[in-house]
Amino acid sequence: MVRQVHENTDRRDTKMTTKHDTEKPRYDLLPPEAIEQMAQVLTFGAKKYAPNNWRTIPDALNRYQAAMLRHAFAIQRGEINDPET
Repeated sequence: MVRQVHENTDRRDTKMTTKHDTEKPRYDLLPPEAIEQMAQVLTFGAKKYAPNNWRTIPDALNRYQAAMLRHAFAIQRGEINDPET
């Protein structure tokens, strides 16, 4: 069933029809392909380590920065895709 929404032109109802969402993030703009790829990466990590394991790594900032640099240098050497994933 399709419900039609009609614009309310009665000024007395303005407060009831106003939605303050202009400053909120537009999740409707996220490409589904990007969300699916992110889910695939997190699923791979959950199988290899444990679900949400990435949240509990000791010294996480330094270790993730080191991992990021390893990947950045691999890209500079010409590696486009990680061979494991």
